[in-house]
Amino acid sequence: MSMKLFPKGTLLSRKQGAGSPFKPVDAEEALSQVQYVMLYFSAHWCPPCRMFTPQLKSFYETHHKTKSLEVVFVSMDNTENEMNDYFKNAHGDWLSLTYTDAKQVSQSLSRTFGLYSIPSLLLFKTVRTPAGETEFSIITTNARSMVPIDPAAESFPWENADALIKEQQKATMRKVLLGGVIAVGLFVVYKMLN
Repeated sequence: MSMKLFPKGTLLSRKQGAGSPFKPVDAEEALSQVQYVMLYFSAHWCPPCRMFTPQLKSFYETHHKTKSLEVVFVSMDNTENEMNDYFKNAHGDWLSLTYTDAKQVSQSLSRTFGLYSIPSLLLFKTVRTPAGETEFSIITTNARSMVPIDPAAESFPWENADALIKEQQKATMRKVLLGGVIAVGLFVVYKMLN
């Protein structure tokens, strides 16, 4: 299933290096030029976001041309000034929704894809409709987990990411449960001996 990510006429800002003003670009025009789009939900006040943003920046700088991908920052910041400062000083030279558009898009897509925390990184494939319009088909809601797992982008576009992450979560739960069973067993043995 493909969908529109932004209303027609939505403008994005492109970061053009440190200290440079943002350049406005038409969302449809900018995103129709690439095969993959990542939506990055993040905020400056979020410590995990500040830890992940440099990883994503490195990934983007290494792979955005060879993998034909673009990142769009969807701010979850509390104010427009916080968003602009965070985007200008910490992010890669990618795109950003305006503060107002980010609020609307984040609410809509959070409901659609069940986003409950940040940082979140969604990966979409660009789809050209028979009418010549650009739409997007979700590949994974787990791209945030895949960037550190596959920094060389060897398995990009991570079409199996959801299954991989689910299996990793199950394995972690099994380890936690096993650890709990062992701890209870040791406690019972200790109590029996004392």
